[in-house]
Amino acid sequence: MQLFEVLGVSPRVDEEYRESIKTLAGWIKIIFCSLFPSLEPEWLETTIIPTSISGAMIANAHQWVLDGFQTPVDDIVSQSMEMFMAIGNHYQNLHQHRSEK
Repeated sequence: MQLFEVLGVSPRVDEEYRESIKTLAGWIKIIFCSLFPSLEPEWLETTIIPTSISGAMIANAHQWVLDGFQTPVDDIVSQSMEMFMAIGNHYQNLHQHRSEK
């Protein structure tokens, strides 16, 4: 996966970048289905949330590199997991409330 965006270099590089983001979003969908069972796989296929989380994770990685890897990797991982879990819990609660109505 390309860490830094290289869009516009060539159509081939653009396609590789889009495929990398799509792959990361796919992994996020799988993890969300496992951790948050009330989220329907169909919803995850139609929402932009997995792609948005992918972008946030890449932005975190960018900052970590640009800061010279000063933040311990364990801190990066735990803070990323906090973000991931907060978003997942939010949507799980939202879906549970909708299904109760």
